[in-house]
Amino acid sequence: KHGVHSTVGESDGTNQVWRDEFWLQNSRIPLDENTVLDYFALSPWYDKNCLTAMSKSSGERLNPGVLQQMTGEDYVVAHHQQGRLFVINKLHRYDDRESQRRVTEITASYYVLDGWVYVCPPLQKLLDTRLLLISNFVRKAMETVSERYTFSLAGGHRIVHPDDDKAPGADAEEE
Repeated sequence: KHGVHSTVGESDGTNQVWRDEFWLQNSRIPLDENTVLDYFALSPWYDKNCLTAMSKSSGERLNPGVLQQMTGEDYVVAHHQQGRLFVINKLHRYDDRESQRRVTEITASYYVLDGWVYVCPPLQKLLDTRLLLISNFVRKAMETVSERYTFSLAGGHRIVHPDDDKAPGADAEEE
């Protein structure tokens, strides 16, 4: 294998990246929506027992309509943009006995950006991170407001601007 695999921190894979410079430089076919799954198949996240891999190993590529009727794990290109960004979803297809329907669940998502493969973090982790970021902005805003806001019985509410030379409440004391 020629791929570069780098890990930083967490074990859920969201801080891991992978790239196969050899494939990117020596492939006669550019990385696009038709070849990105072949490229992704070289990564450590690709399940060699998925439906696509099994159909390849049998010597024939099954048409996507046939794959959708099969049960098991599979990968699809969910989105691509300008030949640089590709989103790949790992799907789990199964027959739900209760509803008697075929069910397809997205079990993981990956993105390929300029040849680098990343694991997409779960939605809960994204929301947690965004909420933490928002709470930090709100805390900083509240600190700034509390530093610049004064109140006195005589002067009432007052916002002190950073360029004011006077101490907070100075106007109220003069009256």
